[in-house]
Amino acid sequence: MKEKRVAFIIPELTKGGAEKVFATVFNNLRLKEKYLIVFDKKEIHYKCHGNLLSLDIPATFSPIGKIFIFIKRFFKLKKLKKDLRIEVSISGLDRGNLLNILTKLQREKIIVSIRNEKRINAKNIYEVIYKTLLRYLYHKADLIISVSEGVKLGMIKNYKISPEKIKVIYNPSNIEFIEKQKGENIGRLSFQKGQWYLLRIFKFLKTDFPELKLFILGIGDLKEELVNYSKNLNLKTFDYEKGEVSEDYDVYFLGFQKNPYKYLARSKLFLFPSLWEGLPNAVIDALSCEVPVISSDCLSGPREVLAPNTKVEKRTTIPEFAKYGILMPTLEEKFIDHKASLSDREKMWIDTVRKILKDNSLLEHYKKVSLERAKDFSIEKIIKEWEKVILEIQ
Repeated sequence: MKEKRVAFIIPELTKGGAEKVFATVFNNLRLKEKYLIVFDKKEIHYKCHGNLLSLDIPATFSPIGKIFIFIKRFFKLKKLKKDLRIEVSISGLDRGNLLNILTKLQREKIIVSIRNEKRINAKNIYEVIYKTLLRYLYHKADLIISVSEGVKLGMIKNYKISPEKIKVIYNPSNIEFIEKQKGENIGRLSFQKGQWYLLRIFKFLKTDFPELKLFILGIGDLKEELVNYSKNLNLKTFDYEKGEVSEDYDVYFLGFQKNPYKYLARSKLFLFPSLWEGLPNAVIDALSCEVPVISSDCLSGPREVLAPNTKVEKRTTIPEFAKYGILMPTLEEKFIDHKASLSDREKMWIDTVRKILKDNSLLEHYKKVSLERAKDFSIEKIIKEWEKVILEIQ
């Protein structure tokens, strides 16, 4: 492979799916001159095997301060690219992509990675300006790497990007690492993930399965609200920030876990009620741990993972027992009051989970095929695709 001087640019390496994927790809690329650049190295949660550089310009919550921070990062990143004589820059997350494109050198090739379905709706004037700028600048990238066919379709439809400029490369899964980790004695708590639906579904399943336990891993801005929601449903709820863990609880909020695989490997089912996605790492991790998956058929990702031979645009309205897992109708994009009656779709989820929990042959079938599918996302396979892209970009 012809060597190139390559920079990977991402705001930080904190506890997140994008950060984890970026570190994995960077660490496994067989390049001698590669650099991983972050805006701030205060929190580094993923190991970097190579040249880790930081702009050392932390974020601020001040609206005016954000402008000055952006300008400082712009000039520092541009100078760093020049000093390192970077030929190809690969960035992730909108903030990283924005600066990467704006600091493009004369002969530099820009690759941006898009992880989620791009929505054009905005909540305030700041988001309107930001998203309008992104829509314009993404056209300036030399290549866009999409994590799924669904995300690619969203970029074409909403951002009017030429299909020839977008290549799909799935997120890698370190199956060997997971295999080692799961033998020991995930996630983000945000609106997008729809975890209040998990709690509502679980509440009704407890009637038929009194010994059932629900484990929710991750941190996020909805954590306190979800804990209270669980308690309001009269579920015995463990909060990792309070009290001692025991077997007496129904629901366990366990926070960020460096090794979520030990929980996944001991689970009977993995439920994924996300309202929208890009490519769900958690679903692939569950498959790697040989855990049957029941997932919302949201835009985008779950269908590509669990039913790869079907059309990406398809959205199910009934339970779909697909090749590698069960796809369910996506639930409504709104926070439901805990006292509200169950919707028809929630009842459908409850009936489907109940069915699979009572059917050992179905559980064993999906357990058997899960690892088979996970191997399609192996690091070796995905890294070869990344290396090919870096080699061939002109």
